[in-house]
Amino acid sequence: MLENIMDAMQPIVTTIVQDLITFIVLGLLIGYGLLKTKILSFIKNEMLHRIASEGFAIAETNFKELGSNGKYDEAFKYTSNKLGQFHIKVSEDEIKAAIERACLEYNTKKKVVIEKNKAS
Repeated sequence: MLENIMDAMQPIVTTIVQDLITFIVLGLLIGYGLLKTKILSFIKNEMLHRIASEGFAIAETNFKELGSNGKYDEAFKYTSNKLGQFHIKVSEDEIKAAIERACLEYNTKKKVVIEKNKAS
């Protein structure tokens, strides 16, 4: 009698276990996809800011005779070209914001150095 009940339950238990395994694998794949997206987004953002900082530094150093708009144009060209080499697609507004951030960081550091020199 017990053996008949176990034989009848076998397909149900097998189906439940298979469904649980499927659910766990599906959850792992979704988690992997979300994590991969976040990591790639972080890397793209870091690359954007580092390249924009390089572009700003090059424009600030090599194009001193140009005004701020000319330096910005040179930094923008450098940044967009370099991002293109790495096949990183970002909007013009994102590039502009990254260059502006680099400029603000530079000016903040420059201000600290000037204030230190005045205090000395």
